[in-house]
Amino acid sequence: MRFFSCISVRKIWRFMGSWSRSLFSVLGVRRALKSLFFLAGVFVGQSVFAVDYYWRINGTGLFDTTLQFPSALSACQAFFDNLKSPGDVFSWIGLTGPTDTESWCYVRYPSGTQRYSALVDRYGTSCPAGSTYSVSTGACVPNDPCLPTVGQTVSHQYRVGDFTGAGKVGGHTDPPQTVCSSQCQYSWNGGSPTRMYRYESGAPNGVFGAFTYQGNGVSCTSSEAPQTAPSPAAPTSDTSSQCTEKVTNADGSIGYTCQSSEVFKNPGAFTCGTVDTGSGAEFTCVAKTPSPKLVDKQVTTQVTEKTNADGSKDTTTTTTTTKTSCSGVDSCSPTTTTNVSNDSTKADGSAGDTTSTCTGSGCSTPESEAEEEQEDEEGPTVSGDGVCTATPACSGDAIQCAILRQTHDARCKDEEFRNLDDAQSKIQTALNSEFGGSDYQPLTATAGNTHTLDGMLDTSTRFSKSCPMLPVVSYTWVGGAPGALDLNVAGLCTYLEWMGYLMVAFAMRGGAEIIARGFV
Repeated sequence: MRFFSCISVRKIWRFMGSWSRSLFSVLGVRRALKSLFFLAGVFVGQSVFAVDYYWRINGTGLFDTTLQFPSALSACQAFFDNLKSPGDVFSWIGLTGPTDTESWCYVRYPSGTQRYSALVDRYGTSCPAGSTYSVSTGACVPNDPCLPTVGQTVSHQYRVGDFTGAGKVGGHTDPPQTVCSSQCQYSWNGGSPTRMYRYESGAPNGVFGAFTYQGNGVSCTSSEAPQTAPSPAAPTSDTSSQCTEKVTNADGSIGYTCQSSEVFKNPGAFTCGTVDTGSGAEFTCVAKTPSPKLVDKQVTTQVTEKTNADGSKDTTTTTTTTKTSCSGVDSCSPTTTTNVSNDSTKADGSAGDTTSTCTGSGCSTPESEAEEEQEDEEGPTVSGDGVCTATPACSGDAIQCAILRQTHDARCKDEEFRNLDDAQSKIQTALNSEFGGSDYQPLTATAGNTHTLDGMLDTSTRFSKSCPMLPVVSYTWVGGAPGALDLNVAGLCTYLEWMGYLMVAFAMRGGAEIIARGFV
């Protein structure tokens, strides 16, 4: 007979505990499990604390409250679409909940009276990377690709108006508030233009400014004007010419066209501002150095050649010249001239009749054209500046001519002051005779390079020439003891005598300078 003894549960638990601890200690599993549990906790924690925002509809049995929406607006739209009846009105009035994580949704009758309402709640912890939370819709909006442009600046060229004459600008307007550059929006900072110039975009009278704009960090809209980079400030010169190939016309004539262009443009520099003229404010500009200048010459020549049955030839040449010349801040207008020349050649090759006509304001003879070209090359002219009997004549820059006249006037007045008439000549002769005596001759040094002043000083005065004796000053000390002060120092009179000579000499020099200035 076998007897069995009962083993308590505690013993069994102790046995299993000791066995399991031994086994895990040998295999190192316990430490590994701890590490795994720790990492799992980290990942779980991260997933809990990094949930993107989403919205749910709560507080109603009319809608599935487990659905998730990316924004409060989309949640309310879904609530409306699910419960609306024909004619019902949906209106979004923003996040109107009691907190920033709640908002009310409404379904309204066509009259506007409320039919249904529900709350939408926000869940999650933050917006995903690369997006920003919108407080108006409750959505995570992707960041604008133009965000890095915040604070960056661009320069925009804008035409503020046109010159109407004498520096006045007509039709003045301010630049636009925003422009679009590389699909990003930039705003005008409200400052003055960094540079004013003209002769841009084929507009000789246009007034242009370079304005500074700053990036807003958002993409452009359809309302933004494109940004235009300002043109270079350096002068430019360009010439070009080209001709088309000859073409046979229906009447058997042969024709071709040639075009040439000569353009010199110096945008120059000038300043502009609003001036009160008494009758109102006017936007006016003043030229600086260098002054703006434009010479634009466009020539189009059409040639038609026709050979007649007898072998003679007729050639018609039509030349149209458009020339624009202007400078400074004055307005300018182009002139157009059309020359038509008909030349004929006889059958034997000799020259036939020739006729020509000219129409337009620019018609002139070859001599006057040469003079005009020479005047353009030489620039401003001056005449009559060498004499004071007439005012000099000046053509060209107004400021330079004004400076010339002021210089001429000052020079002539100085010349008039120096020229003496008869009365002034007599006074001059008398003064020269008086000051030519021996008493007014310059000092000459004696032997040993010594100057003697004895002969020039009048010592016949009522004062004695001997050195005076200074009285002895007697005084009494605080304690009652008597005292005396003798100021007769040895050699004092000699020093005082030399000081007197020097003072007289300097006085004479000063008087001579005063008299001499009257004759310079």
